[in-house]
Formats: sequence, structure tokens, C-alpha cells
Amino acid sequence: MIDAVFGECLSKTPGSLLIKTQGGIAFRILVPVSYHSKITVGQSVFLYTVYRIRDDEAYLYGFKTEKEIDVFKKLIAVSGVGGKTALAVLSAYSIEEITHIFLTRDDHRISAIPGIGKKTAQRMILELSGGLSTPSTAESTGSPMSDELISALVNLGFQEKKSREAVAKLVSASDEGLQFEVLFKLALKEVSKR
Repeated sequence: MIDAVFGECLSKTPGSLLIKTQGGIAFRILVPVSYHSKITVGQSVFLYTVYRIRDDEAYLYGFKTEKEIDVFKKLIAVSGVGGKTALAVLSAYSIEEITHIFLTRDDHRISAIPGIGKKTAQRMILELSGGLSTPSTAESTGSPMSDELISALVNLGFQEKKSREAVAKLVSASDEGLQFEVLFKLALKEVSKR
């Protein structure tokens, strides 16, 4: 069992990190897309992890907080919800937003995430509504931020064309000083409308 990984970030993409431990082993860890702007290459990183085997493939999911890993485990306990779907929920919404969504039984916001249909969203709401406590461009612009936003949306399952259109609209209308995480949430809302 791999409960946690501590090491240096060798590389990152929206949704995954390559972490090298002091023992010389490097792990590819799937993480929420929001981590892309919070972790830099060369930085020391500690992640709580969940190791899952599905069919003939193994996946290692990583989270910065115990609350995130707790929510992830509750999500994958729902019938029909796998690790990548649970990770998409944690990429799309903060812990506070997820808690609010389940407390208010807002299945529309859950079913807006690619890979989650209406029935699965309703099953998630039914099983988790009481289980989560309230916490105390049509073309690439050449901008690395735009390309990363498009990549993050495509990794969540949105079509590339719709992702590019949403990001192009967002980037042309937004303040250039906004961070990746803020822009990603805005882009997610925009592409969900399409």
C-alpha cells in the first residue's frame, strides 16, 4: 500500500505530477487539475495517495489534504464512480463547493462534468448527501496558459473544439492577471454551457 509520497516534482501536466522520491523512484501521480498552478517543477511535494488497480492498469491518485482524500474515497465508494470520475469532481469544484452541491442535492452541477450522466449524479447525491460534512480560443493563441487550460478541459473529457472556443472567449474577456485555477473554473463553467 502506498499511503503517501514525498519528493521532488520532476514534471507536471494539468492533472498529473511526476514525483521523484529520495530513494530514486519516480511516481506518476494523478492529481486535481487545480494543482497545476500550485506546484512548480523542482518543488518538494508531499501527497496523500490512493493506489487503485482497475482491469490490468494501476493508478496512483494524490492529494494535498486529508479532507480531499476523504472526499475522493467517498466518491469512489459510489457504485459506477471510478477514480478518474472522482478526480474530475475534485478538479471541477473545491471541497466547500462539493459539500454544498451534495447538501443542496444539486445533481445538475455534478452531471455537467463529462463522464457523469444524470442517473450517476442522482446516485451520487443519494448516497453522499448526508455523508459529507460542512468544512470549518477557436485556435491556440500560443499562450502557455491558454494551451494548459485547453489541455485540462480535454483531460476532463470535453471536446477539444468546445474547449478551445470556451478558452478563447474567456481569455479575450478576462483580466490577464488571473491565476490558472481561477481561469480554469471560469473555463469549466463556460464549456459546460456549450
